[in-house]
Amino acid sequence: MSYWDDKRLLKDNPGQPLPHKKIEVITRSDASGTTFVLTDYLSRTSPKWRSDVGRDMSPHWAVGKGLNGSEATSREVLGTKWSIGYTGHDWVKRLGLSSAALKNHDGYFVSGSVKTITDAG
Repeated sequence: MSYWDDKRLLKDNPGQPLPHKKIEVITRSDASGTTFVLTDYLSRTSPKWRSDVGRDMSPHWAVGKGLNGSEATSREVLGTKWSIGYTGHDWVKRLGLSSAALKNHDGYFVSGSVKTITDAG
């Protein structure tokens, strides 16, 4: 998936006009618990991810710009048009970042919040 108007994104976002713009991927380049949580989720939900990358605190990212630390990564996402990245909920709140909803084990898309994070256990 390289563009925001990829048919898979359009399917999960009905009625949303998504632009034909390249997705700018921002990742962590240092070992991180946040990275481990993300790769663990992806390993649980994608057999391809599980076999190709797996769960890791510092995976080899095939694409993207890697930065050290949550603050640098979060600020890069904030300042880069058409970007996507990952960070802790505290940085989302602190910088007013938008966040994606992720599909939970029951098949529902849920947004990150203190409640949904706590409920996920």
